[in-house]
Amino acid sequence: MTKESSVHVKLGYGESVDAKKKILLAEKGLLEIVRNIGTYSNLRKREYTLKNTLKKDLATLRTSIKNLKKDLPKGEELEIPGFEKPEPAPSEIAESAEKKRASKIRREKEQAENLEIEAELQDIEEKLNKLG
Repeated sequence: MTKESSVHVKLGYGESVDAKKKILLAEKGLLEIVRNIGTYSNLRKREYTLKNTLKKDLATLRTSIKNLKKDLPKGEELEIPGFEKPEPAPSEIAESAEKKRASKIRREKEQAENLEIEAELQDIEEKLNKLG
């Protein structure tokens, strides 16, 4: 038996409609899983960037406190009127603007992907409604 033979099974109308519904529901479930994985991935990336930003800010704060302790006279209590953040360097401003642009492009791409998945889900819902 080198040739493959195919088996044909006759399904009734009700069985075929039920099978189509099950296939469409399976597709819908898979698309929802893809959407949820994308959302999870985006949240993890955001968490990572926020943690890194926090880590950098804490390191900066730690060095500022060390410098203050070193510069202040010992034994005297002085009132320090609010800690003012130094002006950012022009290179930091440019980097920040570039990061914002890249973030905006990435968000637009993610939104386009989400719209595509939503359209597919809506199409499947319409097919399910037509089947009854």
